[in-house]
Amino acid sequence: METYYKHSGKVPAIGVLFGFLAGVLVSIPASYLYDYGIIEITTDKLRFICTIAFGALVGLAAGMGMFWGKVRNNLVAATVGAATSLAALYISWGVWLIDIYDRGRWISNPSRLLMHPGFMWQVILQTNSTGTWAMEHEPPTAGAMLWLVWLTEALFIVGFGMLVAFALIKRQPFCEQCDSWCSKIEKIYYAPTMQPADLKTKLQNRQFECLPALGQGSAKAAHFRVVLHSCPTCGTLNTMTLMKTFPKDQKTLIDKLLLSASEAESIRHARPAQAIAAGTK
Repeated sequence: METYYKHSGKVPAIGVLFGFLAGVLVSIPASYLYDYGIIEITTDKLRFICTIAFGALVGLAAGMGMFWGKVRNNLVAATVGAATSLAALYISWGVWLIDIYDRGRWISNPSRLLMHPGFMWQVILQTNSTGTWAMEHEPPTAGAMLWLVWLTEALFIVGFGMLVAFALIKRQPFCEQCDSWCSKIEKIYYAPTMQPADLKTKLQNRQFECLPALGQGSAKAAHFRVVLHSCPTCGTLNTMTLMKTFPKDQKTLIDKLLLSASEAESIRHARPAQAIAAGTK
């Protein structure tokens, strides 16, 4: 018997398609916003935030599309997130070149430029030789340094897009029996009155009676948080995740420990008073 929940690995083709299309469709308007941000904003830190936000937004759209399409494979989720982010990066390059060289002509139909990658590559080479990107209060960057900047930008966009898509698929267990995500979610907060390592060991040994003894915790202060996921239809698939949230120290100690229905109910019923925040997503 498995101790921790793992996705079945099933990959519905429609889920992959939905994920990719959702990410690409969102990347079109997002590319214009990103282009505006990196051109109009002169503060380096804000430009960096724009890059992260662009990749994360594309990954979020791709992840939601795969979640809706019931993809249960973390590796595929990360791969689709990366592929979608690469497509978004390509689109953003087209929009950026429009702004620099021929905005009036291309803005109404950016696909004309995007459908000619060879021409785009020649324009990129020309742009690299002259340089247009510059750090704050510095002359335009060109040559090898500009390639490094572009490579770093690409890595951040693809990396964050991949991580966000991966996280969205990983965050909830899936009930294969009912063909649905475990959307019944309950969060219980406990006071940090035990060493994290000791609490982790006790829960892994299924000594769940130790939880009420911790006392009631608060989401606004240092706490342990238990998250219960359950299938809302059959109730047979239940998992428990334990997280610690201390000042400057946040970590998942246990990730989706499988519980029986009776174990899940015992945790719910033995919780400290007013320590629960429940929701269905």
